[in-house]
Amino acid sequence: MQRVLVAGDTANDLLAGTRSGAGHVIGVLGGAHGRERLEAAPHTAIAENLGEVLAHTRTA
Repeated sequence: MQRVLVAGDTANDLLAGTRSGAGHVIGVLGGAHGRERLEAAPHTAIAENLGEVLAHTRTA
């Protein structure tokens, strides 16, 4: 599961990704939840937008 990446815009998305055992769990800003709420959830990174998520896939 280390090669699985989950990206979401809610704390529940990040929790689900973590519980599933995904190696990378990225909160994406600009959606349902703001930075503070996403940072309070389990995650490996916070991205400003989907472009940053795509950049992360190239380095993961």
